[in-house]
Amino acid sequence: MATFLRDKAVLEADVIAVQEPWRNEQQHTTHQPATAKFQLLYPAMQTRQEQGPRDRDSNSTQAGVCLFVSRKVDPGTWSCQLVSQDYQLLKLRRANRNRDWTDLFVHNVYNRPGSSTLTQLRDKLARLPMAEHIVVGDMNAHHPAWGWPGTKIDDEAEQLLQITDEQELELITEEGKATWTRNDQSSVIDLTFISPSLSGRIIRCGRADDIEHSSDHFPIRTTLDIETPILTQQRRRNWKATDDGKLIRKVEEGIQERDLPMVGHRQIEEQCQKLLGVVQCAIDFSTPWANPSIWSNPDFDEECGAAVKEVRRLRRIHTRTKDPYDWMLYSKARNKKTRLVKRALSRAHRRRVQQVIEDGPQGMWRLAKWARNRNGAYERGLTPSLKTNLPLQDELAETVDQKAEAFRTAFFPQPPPADLTDTALFRYLEPIEFPPITTQEIQEAVRTAKAGKVPGADGIPNSLWHKLIEVPVVLQLLEQLFNACIRTGYNPTHFQQSITVVLRKQGKSDYQLAKSYRPVALLNTLGKFLEAVVARRISYAVETEGISQRPISG
Repeated sequence: MATFLRDKAVLEADVIAVQEPWRNEQQHTTHQPATAKFQLLYPAMQTRQEQGPRDRDSNSTQAGVCLFVSRKVDPGTWSCQLVSQDYQLLKLRRANRNRDWTDLFVHNVYNRPGSSTLTQLRDKLARLPMAEHIVVGDMNAHHPAWGWPGTKIDDEAEQLLQITDEQELELITEEGKATWTRNDQSSVIDLTFISPSLSGRIIRCGRADDIEHSSDHFPIRTTLDIETPILTQQRRRNWKATDDGKLIRKVEEGIQERDLPMVGHRQIEEQCQKLLGVVQCAIDFSTPWANPSIWSNPDFDEECGAAVKEVRRLRRIHTRTKDPYDWMLYSKARNKKTRLVKRALSRAHRRRVQQVIEDGPQGMWRLAKWARNRNGAYERGLTPSLKTNLPLQDELAETVDQKAEAFRTAFFPQPPPADLTDTALFRYLEPIEFPPITTQEIQEAVRTAKAGKVPGADGIPNSLWHKLIEVPVVLQLLEQLFNACIRTGYNPTHFQQSITVVLRKQGKSDYQLAKSYRPVALLNTLGKFLEAVVARRISYAVETEGISQRPISG
């Protein structure tokens, strides 16, 4: 999989269904070098108690399937259900007669010998009789219908044919063309079935020799003429490429008036919006958009690419001649390629670790954090179906909207009425007078804000304010704005806007529960500077005015 998932032709696919994926011995996942291009869907680990009797007998605690879904496909239009460690059900939306959308189900199946996977497949298909289906996988079934004349029929093949006949699925696998080979043995066990309504949309389905990477199983390429919702990629700025001279010049041109009266809420809002408008115009003028390449892969050098091509050439020769000498040459080249790729990836990893170490203590802390959190790292970017008791919904929240509603209900429940009975006779202390906020306080608050923090909805990072705070006209305007907010007790709308992201809590046993996650609000950076100034003043007052009667820490 190391070379397969780095092949540009492979990465053009919308969905990659894998059976018997490579298993990472250190953590419950598989190899995923294409994180920029694909979302990995790897089955969560099941306990023996969660499995059926036949699955326990077949020792199927390890994942037998996984899916790679292209990030081009809008994640709000697909969901994945884990039926078992050997069966995934992917639900996609596709265009129907160019007017509306309909559901398309992709069944990724590994029929492990002795398991109940085919029984589960029959049950799922029976529950969705009117839907469109694509069934792909390693069926481990032998029959002349897809193999060669005289192929011995086994029980698995009979059961599979019964299932496809019941659901009127059509076999589109090329008959008699081996999908699995080892030495002089070969068979046709990797099969593809589709609903009759999709048969007129088949472009091709067959063995893809041009993208094989010396596995026992040949890849099967299936192309259908269907349309799925495309995700509109959000662009981001290349902040490191900002032209500081252009940025400062544009800001100074935009902020011409320096003493604008701000006596009311409306004037504060106008001044805040004017400042942000000038900054956004300066960003457009000075900072280009980032243009990341999904094909950038410095670890996979030209030597690795040449070795892959040589192995592929020798395998084609052996497939054509069946000569033992050609097999020996192919095996030798394949083993050499495996060692070469492993060495190249290991060398690249060590190089990155060395670069982090050279960054000093901060780099060492980053490396330690990566080592602690790498277990299940891919899962943090994927929210499974959530258990919910929301009205008018199924037991599980599967769509993006359903998951968002489940999180909203868990994180922001209706608060109970406030008990204000103890406030009537409360005696408040005399108010403490503070002098106006100074430019030095603002500069300190901005400079101490870490540059790498994620910005809020406006997308302006701390690193940009580090540059703007050195512009006198900007500093003077912020001084006026912040003092007006304190004087009137008004918090501008922009300061209150935030984006709420959901992060996993570490060490939870069930990530299908909303309480296994925590919300994080990403506020706009400008408002956080005012918060920092006020927090420092409150801390100073607590220490110097004797407000607190007992020591406070933390």
